Amino acid sequence: MNFALIGCSHPHSRAHLRTLQLLPEVGSIALWDGHLPAAESVAAARPEKVSEVTSDLDRLLGREDIEYVLVTVPNNESPEVIARCARAGKHILAEKPLAVSAEALRPALAAVRAAGVTLGVCYQNRRHPVVADVRRLLAERALGRPLTIEVRMVTSQVRFRDPTHWLFRKEIAGGGILSWLGCHYVDLVRYALGQEIVEVAALTGTLSGEAIEVEDAACFSFRTAEGVLGTFHAGYLLAGSVPGYSGASYDTYIAMKGTEGGLRWQPHARPPLLQVETLSGPLGAAPERTLSYALATSEAYGGVYGEQFVRDFITAAQTGGEPPASGEDGLKVLRILDAVYRSAETGRVVAVEA
Repeated sequence: MNFALIGCSHPHSRAHLRTLQLLPEVGSIALWDGHLPAAESVAAARPEKVSEVTSDLDRLLGREDIEYVLVTVPNNESPEVIARCARAGKHILAEKPLAVSAEALRPALAAVRAAGVTLGVCYQNRRHPVVADVRRLLAERALGRPLTIEVRMVTSQVRFRDPTHWLFRKEIAGGGILSWLGCHYVDLVRYALGQEIVEVAALTGTLSGEAIEVEDAACFSFRTAEGVLGTFHAGYLLAGSVPGYSGASYDTYIAMKGTEGGLRWQPHARPPLLQVETLSGPLGAAPERTLSYALATSEAYGGVYGEQFVRDFITAAQTGGEPPASGEDGLKVLRILDAVYRSAETGRVVAVEA
């Protein structure tokens, strides 16, 4: 099968290209960018399987031999590019968060539905082995009824991440730390719990002193449809890091408490550890346990589970099934982020759009 990588200037473009190159199912990859030198630079750095480099999107989308596209463009451009790809009959895997807001994404989703193609969003953590175990434990009621969840997504300060980048311009990015990285963990809350966040109370701030237009720190509380209470802490806050995105420092944490136990996970710890406490069922005979994970190595974005995520998307497109994270999932995350930003602006508890 043949892919096109649409956008070569995104911070994740080269990582996505490497994933496609590692998949034996992918025969060739065409590269597009509106700024041709950007695509040429990517092709020169990673030429494997690259069949074409172009700045002519209409001609590229007119190629009948290209069945799939992976869209990595700035957030404000993503909906229009997705819509154009859909109208050309391509199945689309796109970088999160898909748009600057839920309202901006809706026309693209309409185009996808009208064309009958598959749209997936790159929330690869859904295929992380720890996430699979968390979902299994919750399904088995090992924690009893979930009561609370704590989430922390903190990374290197803005000064290490090029404050002039479009990621820090509101018109282009839509938001800051929540839109760029927090969205992954908002999606994980929904996916792991199997519950929707229905209301939020938020505070956001721009605390770094850098000349940026979006939040670099955010805290919000939330409630799910089934009454689980949660807290979410995100920020570009770590002083000990290195410049750039590769090798950046992270301080991440997810914890759940239920009527029969709890669990804790630090996603960026190595090796990954899942600490589980339970009084329920067969696991209750050993009420405290720590699961350690030796992740298989891969240069793909997200490692081996990142490869599996793309494979699952391809299978969904071929069979008409549900992708591992759909465009509708992307819309629901954007609705939550919209509510968080409204809450921070108004100082009120805000209901998430249903």
